[in-house]
Amino acid sequence: MARAHGRAARSTRATPAAPPPLAGLTPVTGESLTSFEVEGLSYELDRPPTQQGRRSVATVRLAGLPTDPGFTDRVDLFAFKSRHTFAVRVANAFGRQPGQVLGHLALILDRVERARASAPARAPEELTPERRAAAEDLLQRTEDQFQIPASIPSARAPDGWWMPWVK
Repeated sequence: MARAHGRAARSTRATPAAPPPLAGLTPVTGESLTSFEVEGLSYELDRPPTQQGRRSVATVRLAGLPTDPGFTDRVDLFAFKSRHTFAVRVANAFGRQPGQVLGHLALILDRVERARASAPARAPEELTPERRAAAEDLLQRTEDQFQIPASIPSARAPDGWWMPWVK
């Protein structure tokens, strides 16, 4: 029996089919970024997650039982280690797979990031006329106009740099 050579010898892999869509992420109350319902579990956060490493207090309940105390823990949704630990604990509490709960948390993070990206940027704060005048005066000052405390004999540091002492 002859062996095939070249391209014919390679195994032909079927292109992977698109994964089945997950059950949609739906906010429980309007466009809230703190309350979500995914595949029968209701996730409630005390505040939207932030990238600064602050943990949110998350409560997970079965969707049909709003009065159930559920499972409550602190989680930093932007940190994988914290998110994974939380997912394992939720999976154990509700008989789910940790990967499924991680998927839920990924959907929640995606929803929060999309909402923040589509939110209008804050306009810069307008200064009052008094503060604007004070700021412009400060910008117009020269080195000689800054007041140096009497306890400092020279405005020059030992290495020659000027130290601006502002009143």
